[in-house]
Amino acid sequence: MASFSLILAPPETLARRFQYAFLSLEPDIFEFSIERDKVIFNDFSDYLELIEKALTMIQGLQLSKPIKDCKSTIIQGIDCCKLHRGPSLYRAGKVYRKKGVGDYGLLYSVGLKDCMYKSLKGKDVVAWNHAALSYINEVLTKNAPLKRPVEDLPWLAKATLFSKVRGLGSNAGKKKNIYDLDVLGSVLIGGSLSFLWNQRIGESRIEFYLITDTINEMFINLRSLIFQKGFEKNMIARTAKIINNIPIAPEIAIALTLASELADKYGSAKQITSFTEIVELERAASIMLLTPQQNRPMMRSIIPLTTLIYFSYSDATIKTLIDLSLQTDNDLRDILGKCINAMYLQALHTRNADHLATCIRDIKTLVTNLSETKGEIDKVKKLRRLFKFLSSDYLTLLRKSR
Repeated sequence: MASFSLILAPPETLARRFQYAFLSLEPDIFEFSIERDKVIFNDFSDYLELIEKALTMIQGLQLSKPIKDCKSTIIQGIDCCKLHRGPSLYRAGKVYRKKGVGDYGLLYSVGLKDCMYKSLKGKDVVAWNHAALSYINEVLTKNAPLKRPVEDLPWLAKATLFSKVRGLGSNAGKKKNIYDLDVLGSVLIGGSLSFLWNQRIGESRIEFYLITDTINEMFINLRSLIFQKGFEKNMIARTAKIINNIPIAPEIAIALTLASELADKYGSAKQITSFTEIVELERAASIMLLTPQQNRPMMRSIIPLTTLIYFSYSDATIKTLIDLSLQTDNDLRDILGKCINAMYLQALHTRNADHLATCIRDIKTLVTNLSETKGEIDKVKKLRRLFKFLSSDYLTLLRKSR
């Protein structure tokens, strides 16, 4: 087969980060030309290899139950009725040849509708992950690049990461006449790989993304760590639930759940002989929080990952705390919030800090009070374990600081 060049979206856009996510599946099978803003595959079969690896990843985005009243359609081994819709699409912008408005019209106009999503109103509509799968299906079926011209990219892809760039307009980050269906397809696939979870938190619906600034296979390793319990029980899904239950900042909740995932994969930090791989994972990407608002994506924050809690506390402490934080009828929310914040601050400022002292005293007092209450046996047992584990960790941290 002939060589194939994939044009990269402008560097300030999320589209470029999504393409980096896609290309991180196999960084060694193409040449990255920064000057020409493209990657070059010596043979199109190499691009097909990348597409097939992406297909395997998207298979993991299926839900345990299909959408209600959805007629099953199997595309490349994936049930479209089970596939999560992924990143939001937006209705703002132009009408595409009477195909629809904004992102919906764009995806309809380029024919990415082999796999459709069932809306709440029971209609078959395009969705991000489904369009990505439709692109994959068309490429694998044709066994060749699609190359059809594309007028634009979805709104999320055009969002800009740098404050000096005025973003989110209809022409944000767009170069005239450079887009084709393979550019759009690579962005859609990368967006599917970057998407972690969406959930209502407080009064807003938040979408979580894993964002990388480079083409890096450690991005895929980090993503695998986040999804090691499956899509519906992934690290960020549990993080979102904790944020809803407990008054703590997202960055601290993410540090806590990341510590749990690392402990599951590598064991206790005390057992680690080489920190290199974990440090590389920590640096591979950041978590972006985004809110769909007024038919536009609004970026809320970008949170660097930190292994601070993992290296400062035992896996027993971390797992007990997460178990308590995930309880749906959480009447411990205030004390747990204070303790998790205290853990983070204690690890951050170990020397000349005693943030955990008050937390540990409060847990002991609560155990005493609950011990006299019927029906709280299980909760008391967990709190006693937390008191024991956290007290031990606190002493260890103080010894290290001397």
